[in-house]
Amino acid sequence: VGRYDRARLEFRRVYREGSDPVHRMMALQFLGNVYSSGGDYKRAIECYEEVVASGLVDVEPRFVTSLVNLAVSCAKAGLGDRCIRSFSELVTRFPSRVEHVRALLARKQAFLDLLAHKTDLRDSLRRQVPGLFAA
Repeated sequence: VGRYDRARLEFRRVYREGSDPVHRMMALQFLGNVYSSGGDYKRAIECYEEVVASGLVDVEPRFVTSLVNLAVSCAKAGLGDRCIRSFSELVTRFPSRVEHVRALLARKQAFLDLLAHKTDLRDSLRRQVPGLFAA
């Protein structure tokens, strides 16, 4: 708690040295969370993109969170189009997870606050990804 420097070191170590791809990608997902918590959305996005690209998101339900965090980090980084594409991809690839993702998003207060101020992004998400953002 509060030791982002230590967390980054440990997650990088597990990512580099882990023999199991699930544990390596889980460490990378958590590393992305640490970057995001520290406001480094560019690095967070890179982590989440690699987790998604690994293909494990298709076989391990825990990694769907990386798709959510990728979209949220894109929004926080001011990358609205990428945010919308990421959420659209999530709904298309995992329609059975939409309700779960809606519940996750309802707990992301910083993201909700961002949408309250960036009404253009909020309105675009409602139009283009109604499964997640319909009013």
